[in-house]
Amino acid sequence: MTILFIIGAVSLYEISYALAELDCIIEPHKTVEVSSATTGVLASVLVDRGEQVKKGQLLARLQSGVEEASVNLAEIQANSKVSILENRHVMS
Repeated sequence: MTILFIIGAVSLYEISYALAELDCIIEPHKTVEVSSATTGVLASVLVDRGEQVKKGQLLARLQSGVEEASVNLAEIQANSKVSILENRHVMS
């Protein structure tokens, strides 16, 4: 059962107009440009378009496979050099 209360004189046209879906363009209150200190390929975007975000919030991740491999290689090389120096020290 639907009960409709109408307060005051309102025409059926005014009610149907108020309930109708209207096309419009919403302008943002504020727009900001977001960039990264390094260039790269996006791996994932962690927010949706139009979503409100906070200062410091992570918005996206860059692909980092090459950089991770470079770091791993540098660590291996550093550990190798340390081992060589330790072996030389023990032998002398």
